[in-house]
Amino acid sequence: MNISKETLAYLKSFAQINPSIWVNSGSTLRTMSTNKTIVASAKVPEEFPIDFGIYDLNTFLSVISLMEQPEFEFSPNHVEISAGKTKVQYRYVSKKVIVTPPEKELTIPDEALAFLLTNEDMQRVMRAAKVMSLPNIVVDTRNNELFLVATDDSNNDSNEYRIVVGETSPDEQSFTFREENLKLIEGDYEVIISSKGIAQFTGKSQDVTYFIATES
Repeated sequence: MNISKETLAYLKSFAQINPSIWVNSGSTLRTMSTNKTIVASAKVPEEFPIDFGIYDLNTFLSVISLMEQPEFEFSPNHVEISAGKTKVQYRYVSKKVIVTPPEKELTIPDEALAFLLTNEDMQRVMRAAKVMSLPNIVVDTRNNELFLVATDDSNNDSNEYRIVVGETSPDEQSFTFREENLKLIEGDYEVIISSKGIAQFTGKSQDVTYFIATES
């Protein structure tokens, strides 16, 4: 079988969340960060024929990048990756050594705030956070406007980068994320934030969903 560029992009994104992945047979990829603050899932065009585990996902993707249009043959203990005269056997690992998401699909317990987050706004704020060495991204509402803010939430004298991303009710609310937890594949997202410490990011044009913990 082939693995599409779309699926490889999801795997590359998921490798930032957890360096290992357990893939169940079928067409859904799921992962969870080792500290259990991020859960992500994506529907992909392929149907994986078996369950298998990859311990070092970045190395696996690097091996794939060495070949042009590789073919994948999944055996019980390894996957054979081949292109032309080149063949690689890449062995699986046990599920026991991989942090995996819960079997039950997550849901948002209540909705405190919902809005559309465009890729342009997200990338602007994330770039600012890195340039200014700011560890937090805050969703903040005041005066009927919704802001995305790069800041250091633990420092009252912190520098900040603030942009308006929408309009909202006059209620003032604030939700803080760790910048390092917002490992989203690029795209627009429908965002729902719960007062119970979790937010859901659902892709508008991509079949991908992230559940990300907010900070206390």
